[in-house]
Amino acid sequence: MATTDLEEIYDSEILGEFSLPESKAFVELAMLIIHIDREVTDIERDEFDAQLASLPFTDPQKERILGPHIARTEKVLEQTLGDPDAVETFIENATDRLQGRSHRKHALELLVALAYADQPQFEESHTYQQIGEAFGFDEDEREEIWETFANT
Repeated sequence: MATTDLEEIYDSEILGEFSLPESKAFVELAMLIIHIDREVTDIERDEFDAQLASLPFTDPQKERILGPHIARTEKVLEQTLGDPDAVETFIENATDRLQGRSHRKHALELLVALAYADQPQFEESHTYQQIGEAFGFDEDEREEIWETFANT
């Protein structure tokens, strides 16, 4: 995909349409992607913060709603990482709350952006594939989205 396509992903207003449950699910999946390799870089954290800024909340709402949710999710991830069955359950619980193909596709695109914020690791790629499969995207669709960032 060309740079223009990447700009469209970043400029899209779809993330701003997410409901509260969808926003929380997206936060969980994003946190899983950046924590799965057990190394959260500053670049990943910056990308995550930029994505959070696009969620449909005012700053006080983000602090009041998402702050505690992020803290809870970090604790859950501490217990989940390293257990493939627990990771799979975590993914299923989050992906079930994201509705509609356009919301799911945009979430996948942003998860790839997080993985590519620094050099993607095997764990990030594998987790992305699991999430994409849970969303109902076939292998070709998942690869096309992943390649959007691999070719930049």
